[in-house]
Amino acid sequence: MTARRKSKQYKEWRQGHLHTVRPLEAILSSCLVTQFDQSDFERARWIWQRRPERPSCTRFWLQLACIFAPAAAAAFLHLHLPQSFGDVLLVTTSVASFVLWFLYCQEEAEWERWHADYSRVINRLLLAPYS
Repeated sequence: MTARRKSKQYKEWRQGHLHTVRPLEAILSSCLVTQFDQSDFERARWIWQRRPERPSCTRFWLQLACIFAPAAAAAFLHLHLPQSFGDVLLVTTSVASFVLWFLYCQEEAEWERWHADYSRVINRLLLAPYS
């Protein structure tokens, strides 16, 4: 394998693992890229500025625990609640947990779309000089 080919593969691997947590300018300076298409650069900067907050699995589980806490407390404390109140509590808890799951999936999908867009534009910037 030629040195140029190894260098290209290394850069692809490196940017794939590092670029989502680093701003555009830091990536370009660390890879010593000095020539690039200005429109790709502007697009990458725009995408970086629009990055969403990364979904937190920990936050999801904490919110889910808060949703189930009243139902769990009622069950474990053997509270004698009216049947209609228990049913409402169960339905509310179920609906809230499904809504929370849906919103978490939406955040995850938004993050994945952003990650894919940012990866593509960084690839174009880093690999263009080697074409």
